[in-house]
Amino acid sequence: MTAVDRKWFVPPEAHAYQDSPQYIGSNATISAPHMHAHALSSLESKLRPGSRALDVGSGSGYLVACMSAMVGPTGLVVGVEHVDKLVKMSLANMEKAKSVIKSPYEIHVSDGRLVCYALFPLLIALKPKKNVII
Repeated sequence: MTAVDRKWFVPPEAHAYQDSPQYIGSNATISAPHMHAHALSSLESKLRPGSRALDVGSGSGYLVACMSAMVGPTGLVVGVEHVDKLVKMSLANMEKAKSVIKSPYEIHVSDGRLVCYALFPLLIALKPKKNVII
């Protein structure tokens, strides 16, 4: 998390470093920093170089960027967000963070529930050799 500056992922008027959710538009918020820290520390043993990760409800793109820094250039991080305006914003945010983004990433407009329902049986069938984090 220290590699990815939160100010790149919130509007200029937000309090980027305050430990509380911040409004990002479209009736959505970016989670408080302690929540991101908890999520990323819980995944730390799984998000290794070469891993693939899916962030459902990727919002501002912040976790996509953080996970990208963790999985490195041989990994892949995919964000899914159902609000088109947030996807456009998150792609612009990722551009601001390009100096710390280490892996390929994709952010798509889609209903994350449908993505998870479609991917889960496929992931079980494929028995991937690398960690796949959803």
